[in-house]
Amino acid sequence: MTTVGDESAIRLRECDVVRGLAIVAVVMIHALVHTVETVNHGTITSAYVALLEAIRFAVPAFLILSAFFLTQKELEHPESD
Repeated sequence: MTTVGDESAIRLRECDVVRGLAIVAVVMIHALVHTVETVNHGTITSAYVALLEAIRFAVPAFLILSAFFLTQKELEHPESD
């Protein structure tokens, strides 16, 4: 695990890579959904649908990473009630 930054703001490069891939995948999802809706049935549509299925990891990746970092932040700096 590679970290970047000082102790108060540690970033994990691996998480940044996954986050970047998820961003690209979300953009592809939005672009391909419109394309699939406008293309008639055929091999191109099947390829698009297969690609859409392959990049469905994006939203769960965002949710998991967000939960991980929010939990870490809360554990490091608990709020006083």
